[in-house]
Amino acid sequence: MRRGQIMIITEFDRENYILRDQLIDLAVLIYPSTYQKEQRTAEELLQPNKVVIAAIEGEQLVGFVSAFQKSDTIWQQEISLVDPRHPDEQIGERLTAFLRDEVVAAGGESLVS
Repeated sequence: MRRGQIMIITEFDRENYILRDQLIDLAVLIYPSTYQKEQRTAEELLQPNKVVIAAIEGEQLVGFVSAFQKSDTIWQQEISLVDPRHPDEQIGERLTAFLRDEVVAAGGESLVS
């Protein structure tokens, strides 16, 4: 983590268009052949039936994870994006732990990858 910056793990604010743009940029950075820089990408990643979690440092999105309900008690982790410019911050682990808590709060018993 950069000096003076606090990282927050929270539910992704789907109405925040700055974060949505940053999500597209992050997806394109990590998976350039899969994601194109367009609004449709954000709509696909942020579908309302998904639990979506963000890691935000300062005002910058540095990580994202999502899951959807596969059955009554099983949730499927769909995608995990972590900015490679932020090594050694355990962003992925922190996102997954928060996601697991959200799945349990929604009645899920299992989160599978």
